[in-house]
Amino acid sequence: MRLEKRFLVKQKNGIIIPDEWRLYHNNIKKFKDQDFWVVFEKVFKQRSIQENRYLFGCVIKILIEQTESFGGWESIEVYRWLEWFFLNNWPDEKPRPWISIKNLSTLDFEALMERIREYAPQEWDCIIPEPNQVNLTGEVIF
Repeated sequence: MRLEKRFLVKQKNGIIIPDEWRLYHNNIKKFKDQDFWVVFEKVFKQRSIQENRYLFGCVIKILIEQTESFGGWESIEVYRWLEWFFLNNWPDEKPRPWISIKNLSTLDFEALMERIREYAPQEWDCIIPEPNQVNLTGEVIF
């Protein structure tokens, strides 16, 4: 019998507290006198649909359509370049784990977008509007 079940747990003072106690304990009982793996993964908050639409439908779209630097690039290529340049460009430093845009908190994501908005007019000669200045399809409404 192979049973795989993921349980969201919280940790408080080193004590693991499952969100679903009954299911958690019922599954542990199924492994009675058997070995099993316990895997720890950090839970990352996923970007909202609005954040994704802003990033791909506005920021990346403007960079592809209005700059020579990214003209002809695919969206994912621009995404990876932004990830590298703004989050992972560490000259003369020891290597460290790659920082992915998808793992940023909402606050860190907005800080990244602010850096890109500040960089764009200086280096790419384009203006990237703030999220409240575009509609859901990425069209500027200000």
